[in-house]
Amino acid sequence: MSISACHLRALRPEKITHEVVLKRLAELSKERFYVNTGRTLRALRRKAQNNIMIPRRAVFEMIRKPVRRIVNATEGIDNQKTQKPNPNPFAPDEVEVFLCEMILE
Repeated sequence: MSISACHLRALRPEKITHEVVLKRLAELSKERFYVNTGRTLRALRRKAQNNIMIPRRAVFEMIRKPVRRIVNATEGIDNQKTQKPNPNPFAPDEVEVFLCEMILE
């Protein structure tokens, strides 16, 4: 029996067991043909499976903690400052004058 991604999303976290996750990863590691779309999907490589498991582990770690310990997981985390471009000390017309002078010399 195949475990679809939709089926996994519908399961409550306590119903997703170690065996269910391993079975789904085993299915994803094989080439799959979907009759309803007629598409064949490549098997996921190990790196892709790792990329799936990293956030999934974090979610289950948070679920395991008592609710009173999780207030707001993003509290106190500010957005990263974005890099501003260096200011150009010259206006475009001044740059043009400098370039023209350099060419004439």
